[in-house]
Amino acid sequence: MSDGTPTPEADAAAAPAAAAPADGSSPAIPATPAAPATEAAPEGEAATKDDGATTEADAPAEPQGAPEAYAAFTVPDDVELDADLTTEFSGLAKELNLPQDKAQSVLNLGLKLVEKANEQHLAQLETAKAQWLEQSKADPEIGGAKLTENLVVVDKAKATFATPALTALLNDSGLGNHPEVIRMFLKVGQAISEDRLVVGDAATGDKLTAEERMYPTQARNKNKAA
Repeated sequence: MSDGTPTPEADAAAAPAAAAPADGSSPAIPATPAAPATEAAPEGEAATKDDGATTEADAPAEPQGAPEAYAAFTVPDDVELDADLTTEFSGLAKELNLPQDKAQSVLNLGLKLVEKANEQHLAQLETAKAQWLEQSKADPEIGGAKLTENLVVVDKAKATFATPALTALLNDSGLGNHPEVIRMFLKVGQAISEDRLVVGDAATGDKLTAEERMYPTQARNKNKAA
């Protein structure tokens, strides 16, 4: 029997009823506390995701473009850039928006290509020189067993008619070994040999050597000097 004193069980049962509104509507649900705001990253620092990956704020800056005017490009000591080509190259590099270092890299590659082309040209020339010499040795008219004798006549013709500049050109280029060049000087040398026929001048009746007939002006100057 109860003596009228409230028990703990009665208090617990009465609590929901006491919380209910007087008009019989459903009790209000208390609002959930808002989560604390995340502190913004300082300006200029990259924000990171939970997995540690960087966001777009950490992306590298755009590459630098072409300067207002390019500085002098660096080239090897034995290379001299053509002024017009350098101007043309600078204009193209600026059109492509290349910064100074990228333009220099492109120029370096161009210089390597030119150097390689020159090496190939020189190798081809050396090959041609060797081929010309072999062709002259094997030529049935100027080569074979007669080559040494014919070269004596060729040297005499060169000494008589070739200027020092022409002789240097023939030697440096290797054309002096070309069978057609040897053939030409051989014929000239044979024409001026002492045992060749002496031809007379029909107009004056004078006797003219083959040299005087072929090169009258030079022969007259030589005679005057003598």
